[in-house]
Parts: sequence; C-alpha cells; structure tokens
Amino acid sequence: METLLSEKLGESMEEAVECKISEFGGLLTREAAVRLLCRQNGISIEREVRLADAPSASQPFSFRANIVKVYPAQTYSGGANKSLRVHLKDGDAEATLVLWNEHAEFAEREVFAGDELLVGGAYFRLGEVQLGKSGRLSVASRKAPPSLSGITHGLCDVEGVVSEVEPDYYFLDRKDGRERCLSSFLLCDSGGERRRAVFWERLEGFFPARGDELRLEGVVFKGGELHFGRQSRLIVKKSLSEKSGVLRGIRMEGEAVVFSLGDGEFRLGAVPALGLLGITAVPQGVLPSTLLLIKATQICGKPVKYGIGSDGKLLWIQPSG
Repeated sequence: METLLSEKLGESMEEAVECKISEFGGLLTREAAVRLLCRQNGISIEREVRLADAPSASQPFSFRANIVKVYPAQTYSGGANKSLRVHLKDGDAEATLVLWNEHAEFAEREVFAGDELLVGGAYFRLGEVQLGKSGRLSVASRKAPPSLSGITHGLCDVEGVVSEVEPDYYFLDRKDGRERCLSSFLLCDSGGERRRAVFWERLEGFFPARGDELRLEGVVFKGGELHFGRQSRLIVKKSLSEKSGVLRGIRMEGEAVVFSLGDGEFRLGAVPALGLLGITAVPQGVLPSTLLLIKATQICGKPVKYGIGSDGKLLWIQPSG
C-alpha cells in the first residue's frame, strides 16, 4: 500500500500520513492512515486471495468460490433489514459468506447452488466472510442442475415447469392436533419427466402457478416426490403471470392493505401483505401498519416484478434488476 501511495503523492506522502493521524487525535495507526489515504486518492488496496487465505487477510480482498448452499434469508427490525448466508467452497477450503440488504436480495433471486461466485471488497470477521455495502457480487459461471430423470434419493437441486397445481389437502397433525395444509404441484422438464413437489406448510404470500419456470434447491427426493423443508429454496425463474412496473405506494384502508402497482391496485389483508414483503413476525407492541410504513419508505417509487393469479390477486413481489 505504501509503495502505491508514494507513487501517487511523492515526497508529500509522509506529511499526508502525519496529518491524517493528527486528524484522528493520534488514535490511528500508520497502516490505518495509509489505508484511508489510499481510498481518498482512488488507490485500490484490494488483493485477490484464495478462500483458505481469507482469515489472515488484513485488508479488503476479492475471491472466487463455488456455491455449496444458499440459505433462506432472515429479516430484522420488522423487515427493514435482511441478511442471507451462502456456504462456499474453493478446493479444500470452505467458508460462509454473509450478505446484507441489496446483496442479499440479489442472491435470493440470482445466485444458485453450483454457481461460481465472484466477490470483491470482502473482509473476514467473526469466523465468516462479510460483504459490506460497497462490496461487489456477481456470478462468474453457472452450473445447470440435473434433469428430473437424473436425480437420486436425498437432497437435490432441480429445475422445471409447473404443469399442474393440485388442490390443497387439509389434515390433523397427530403430534399437536392442529389442522395443517399440504400443498403440491407437478413439475416437468423438457424431456417430459414429471415429479410431484410437496409442501407440508402452505407458502405465505406466494404459490407457483401453472406455466411457471422454477428452480428448487435443497429439496428431498424420496418415494418419487420432491419434499420441501425449512432449508429448501424456491426461485421463480420465469412466470406467465409475471408483470413489471413501479410500486407507486402502499397504504392502509381500514383492515386492508392497498398496493399501487403499475397501472393497477391490489387489496390484501394485513398478514398476507406482511408476508408478501418478507416480514414473517411482528414484534410485541409494534403495529403491523408501522412495519408496512417502514417497508414502504424503502421500496416505494422503485421498479418491481410481481405475479398476478388467475383470480386477479397479487401473489408475490420482488425488486427488479
């Protein structure tokens, strides 16, 4: 770093370093002062490392690694913030990459198991690789999942098109006596192979429609069926009901939540509306309308993609891009 800074500032480098340390009341180390001056002068201090060397990196770094698993996103502060973890592997080295907000949303819809990920501006903290707001994230290469006819028993990732959505089946859970809902649909591939996909809990805010092109990750293949669990992922790659537009506003009208989307408006109950926005729990003492207002300030006025059911209801919504 010092060599690059010296080439940029010449003889004035030492004076600039001393001034920077003095600016922070003498609390900066020389290395920290040099790093700040490099950033201020447009000098990149980032270096590319192997994943195995990430724990010893003392400055921001970039790397390439293959994705083993993408975990479901978690929301915080009533849905105001979101994080997502990605399990990575590079040769014999493995690590967890932690993503926040915009990076987490990108990974939710664009990053899949088997892909090679290119990460920049990362740092190692508390045993994990972290990516800050100014970090960079992109997919270097993709690996197609096996066809439906090529999967074997156990965990698997597959892609296909929904050929039929089956009626919900309600039953009593023997463990707690509660009524539960089993939802399912038939998934087919280009070779004509079909498999039944089963959810033991109804998905909140979204369920696939006939003609949707999906990717399923971390599902269990057993008894000829694809079973979803808590760590499974469902990604809509293409939807026949998919539309694009600007989310013009979200407002409360009595007990209903009104989404102004594109050139139309859609009314939902408060609970489905919260689920649609990724808010899975309402903290004690906080009104649902307060969470909706916070979320609205983050996403209103921005372009989004959204799905419309055959009955005209809003099924799902996600940022465009």
